[in-house]
Amino acid sequence: ARLCKNVQPECTIVLGGPHVTFAAKETLAEVVVDLVVRDEGEFSTLELAGYFVRGYGSLAAIRGLSYRDTNGRVVHNQDRPFLNKLDELPFPARELFATQTYSHYNGILTARGCLGKCLFCSAGAMSKGKYRCRSAYSVLDELLFLQTNGVHFVTFFDDNLTIDLRRIEHLCDLMAATRLHLGWAIESRVDTVTPRTLGKLAKAGCRNIQFGVESGVQAILDSIQKGISLSQIRQVLCWTKEVGIQAACSIMLGHPADT
Repeated sequence: ARLCKNVQPECTIVLGGPHVTFAAKETLAEVVVDLVVRDEGEFSTLELAGYFVRGYGSLAAIRGLSYRDTNGRVVHNQDRPFLNKLDELPFPARELFATQTYSHYNGILTARGCLGKCLFCSAGAMSKGKYRCRSAYSVLDELLFLQTNGVHFVTFFDDNLTIDLRRIEHLCDLMAATRLHLGWAIESRVDTVTPRTLGKLAKAGCRNIQFGVESGVQAILDSIQKGISLSQIRQVLCWTKEVGIQAACSIMLGHPADT
């Protein structure tokens, strides 16, 4: 933010995401940060653009916004309700990317939220324990768009793509029936997959699954409320290997209870 202000002092700097959502007051203590968009940013950012570019409305009327008033006091506007009908959002305007600078712009997000209670993770807190998802048909349309535009591999950015097994298996069936030629990677938990689901993922083109394992010590897993067991981890990694999907395990070092 300081670098941006040094290069272009008149610019307005807006930050969003988990960190500033939970630390908006502390973030705005840094004077080069002008505004914080809390929680989901689509409509707050749209209204901000209307205010700064078109002169519409006022900052005080924009839900989900934190900022400093004319007296330097930090103001937190009313929270913005979560979006529930994600299918109504347009696909990302990937044609606006400078592809010579950003060679990889093939991520896709099919849902928001995570039902996990892990103490270290912002996903559940950001979504306030709610899970909302796009329809399988909406996701398929975006995948077809990506394939038509020369994309060969896609990364799913969902916190956990396999929360709703019926939904993901339906999507896999659609992808297999449509004969998509995409490879793809996902993130998941070992307590939200079955051999049947893994088989369908593999058939539909899934090449890699990153499982949130975090520790190889059961006492540590319990201390962070991960909600999984070492035996589950071993079993699911075996299932994943059997269907031909590469498994990656995220491991965290430095848990409070680590020795």
